[in-house]
Amino acid sequence: MVLASAILLLMTGMMGFLLGTSIKNWLFYDKSHDLTNTS
Repeated sequence: MVLASAILLLMTGMMGFLLGTSIKNWLFYDKSHDLTNTS
């Protein structure tokens, strides 16, 4: 049970981290739209 909760916590942490980075990238992407045209 402890292992399952630990894995769930890790997954939620990774999802939150990815969400935060993606939102930050979106915010900075609006500013430098012409400079970063890759991906």
